[in-house]
Amino acid sequence: MLVVAGEAVGKDSTVDTDGTEYLSNILGVTAGGNQTLVITNNYEVYTWGGDEKGQLGVDSKIDRFAPVKVWKGDTFNQDEDPYLKNVIGAAMGANHTVIIRDDGYVWAWGDNTSGQLGTVTVDLAKTPVQVGNTNSNTLSFQKAIVYTDENSTGDTISPLPSSVVIDKTGKIEIDMSEIYEQYMVGFNLFNKADKQKIASEDIANIQYSSSIPNIATVSANGNTATVMPTGNTFGTTVITFRNSRNGYVGTINVTVKGDKMESIVASSLTAGTNFHAALKADGTVWTWGDNTYGQLGDGTKITRGYQFRLNSKRKR
Repeated sequence: MLVVAGEAVGKDSTVDTDGTEYLSNILGVTAGGNQTLVITNNYEVYTWGGDEKGQLGVDSKIDRFAPVKVWKGDTFNQDEDPYLKNVIGAAMGANHTVIIRDDGYVWAWGDNTSGQLGTVTVDLAKTPVQVGNTNSNTLSFQKAIVYTDENSTGDTISPLPSSVVIDKTGKIEIDMSEIYEQYMVGFNLFNKADKQKIASEDIANIQYSSSIPNIATVSANGNTATVMPTGNTFGTTVITFRNSRNGYVGTINVTVKGDKMESIVASSLTAGTNFHAALKADGTVWTWGDNTYGQLGDGTKITRGYQFRLNSKRKR
């Protein structure tokens, strides 16, 4: 069935032979409690249906019976076009909406009584607001040599991913002079951030540790930090680097294997009735929103208006 275009159809519509305009060039569609959303081939967003909580994103609480283009709101720093752009994915809950833009940042609008917008507050939003409006300061590792096993001659990896798999006879050599400080505003599925190389005098301030030293240890000699498996225990340990001067922290999940294994990681975003789950590019899962039934997976029934990283070892 064709969808009849509503307000602001413009270039995202076609005209049928009877003169009726129809919404066209659609890349994706999703629906919530009483509302529907589509993404066009120029990565703009249309919604229609119930709007009692502002979930249509057009700065109103008026139900719409035909598609309307979602506004960008007052918080976007983009050109004078008033509409939301560069959207590559979306999900809808009962009365709220979340989208991901091509820069990896997540935005949301609509009902927020259970913190489902992920903005720390419980205020609803009738136009897009940024999810995770807190800042994060991290370290990234731009150059390392990875020896997957004892026969490896070493592969130079740039940048080093947040998860690395090596054999019990392998090792990782990290160039500490190529560590970067990253500053990120908000919640980003792609882990994109502004960054700058660490100051040379800060290399001496870097502290490092292994969460499970029985799996692998970390030590430094000059500008090189070496992650070395013990060969006795298999599994995953978190290698942490911290700049003691400014508190920037970086982590690498190092898995030491005994048998061949593979992993596939992708970024994605999904919505429940009043909560969300997101898979970051580094393979970590984050949830936020209503937790009445424990749907956030954090071992509690505490509703959270901020992003929480899942930990499989929490009490069930």
